[in-house]
Amino acid sequence: MRGKFKSLTMVNWNGFFARTFDLDQLVTTLSGGNGAGKSTTMAAFIAALIPDQSLLHFRNTTEAGSSSASRDKGLYGKLQRGHCYSLLEVMNSREQRIWVGVHLEQVANRDSKVNITPFALVDVPEQLQPTDLLLEKLDDGKGRVRAFTDLKGAAAELGAMKVAKFNTVTDYHNFMFEFGITPKKLRDQKDRGKFYRLIEASLYGGISSSISRSLREYLLPENSGVRKAFADMEAAIYENRRTLEAIKETQGQRDLFKNLITETTHYVAADYVRNAAEKSRLSELALQARQALADKRRILAEEKQRAIYLADEVEQLTGRE
Repeated sequence: MRGKFKSLTMVNWNGFFARTFDLDQLVTTLSGGNGAGKSTTMAAFIAALIPDQSLLHFRNTTEAGSSSASRDKGLYGKLQRGHCYSLLEVMNSREQRIWVGVHLEQVANRDSKVNITPFALVDVPEQLQPTDLLLEKLDDGKGRVRAFTDLKGAAAELGAMKVAKFNTVTDYHNFMFEFGITPKKLRDQKDRGKFYRLIEASLYGGISSSISRSLREYLLPENSGVRKAFADMEAAIYENRRTLEAIKETQGQRDLFKNLITETTHYVAADYVRNAAEKSRLSELALQARQALADKRRILAEEKQRAIYLADEVEQLTGRE
């Protein structure tokens, strides 16, 4: 999860000696007449976020449809003489209060040249305000802009904070990515250019298609490998869908076969029960008939024995006579 911008502080810019703007977590809008400082405020925000002078070409908000030839090329015309600052306050996902910004100074005897020095402070005390660090209070109640070389000493006095100075824009952006400020690591000027176009489209009221295109180019750069990967993913999804349909069809056939086996088993079991009952009845009848036959044979044997006995009796009686 990336951090949230809390405020933008501008010191010694045209129209603003020391001004802090609170930033909403979702959308922040600026409104005002010509010359009110809308473009200057946007320039200060972009300079603190992307301090790459090759990209910092600003235009007035009323020139949204103008050609590039009418743009104000650079920061020089938006700064006052002396030390200038643009500072962003960020609260990252680890609940660290971080200040990131730039020190700007017009270069003497050189036309429209500005020296930019990125810097950052981590774990800033909650009660400390950006102007407490960037301005030195004078006896008459007024303030004087501190030189960049004096910031380290002032930071130590205010809360034992350490000011980190960056020699390159790449180092500055690496710091911002590691502390959860930027959504993507900006490794070179090409990455910074994409990020700048995205920010510029949103700041100058670009139409939604322009913002969407800038966001897509920033997060999903043109890459034939990515295009092929998406095509392969689409083909794999199609094959998976066909496989799922085949599995469903096979499951249906399996369920039908299972029902057939179940019904057959029930029929065989019922038939077996019926046959077993019939066999039991026939066996019982056979046993009864066998018992009756045995009884008749016994009676017949007894009658035969009795007949023999009677014949002997008759023969004896006949002999006596």
